[in-house]
Amino acid sequence: MNDDGWAALAREVDAWRDAGREAALWWRDDDAVEPSSALSRLLALRPGCPLGLAVIPAAAKASLAAELSEAVDVLVHGFAHANHAPPGARKTEYPAGRVAPEEMRAGRERLGAIFGGRVLPVFVPPWNRMGDDAAAALPAAGYRMLSGYRGRPEGPLPRLDTHVDLIDWRGGRRFAGAEAVLGALVDTLAARRRAQDPQDLQDLRGLRGPRPTGVLSHHLVHDAAAWRFLEDLLAWVEDAPGVRWVRPRDALPGRAPT
Repeated sequence: MNDDGWAALAREVDAWRDAGREAALWWRDDDAVEPSSALSRLLALRPGCPLGLAVIPAAAKASLAAELSEAVDVLVHGFAHANHAPPGARKTEYPAGRVAPEEMRAGRERLGAIFGGRVLPVFVPPWNRMGDDAAAALPAAGYRMLSGYRGRPEGPLPRLDTHVDLIDWRGGRRFAGAEAVLGALVDTLAARRRAQDPQDLQDLRGLRGPRPTGVLSHHLVHDAAAWRFLEDLLAWVEDAPGVRWVRPRDALPGRAPT
């Protein structure tokens, strides 16, 4: 999609402005555990850009805390990112029948001990999936939101999902390509503008309009093309009127924006 893709994105953002609305985005990056050259590169792209960093509690190193700026909110990425799915099923740490509220609570508390107030009560299930019975246990474990990918209808918790993934996991774990990523972003924004996404009907206090559309990255597997595209996207949003990045903490139910 190249230049045409950026032009299509600009037209879609203009359509939001014409409708008297703002196109809100949020950014989540998964699988953080410790300082690394890849994470340092990610954090240096746009240091002030809001980021939701999904950290794996069981593997998290205390040294990671010093790497994070105030613009980074920490999300709870499962517990150990271990696959407990039955043979032949799609990977998940919390398949149907594995209800582990104490483990979920322990993960949140462990990250709280490392990162303090940066940790949000937002649960990010590994591989973006979990059983309905496991999800139903999240409120008792102290969570207020669930963040997956192209989410299902609301359950016991409101969702703060991602919608566009930079990585093509089935096509070799490489960058999905600018055409595919920009196309998915434009299509998702257009659908949400037209209120075709049920989440658009359940706005959160502090957000002017629907929940933000989520962009998902994975710093540990980015190739050169993924890094280049992410930098271009961050720069484009920074310069474009009518679109902005939203802090994950500002999307928490009942919270006014900071």
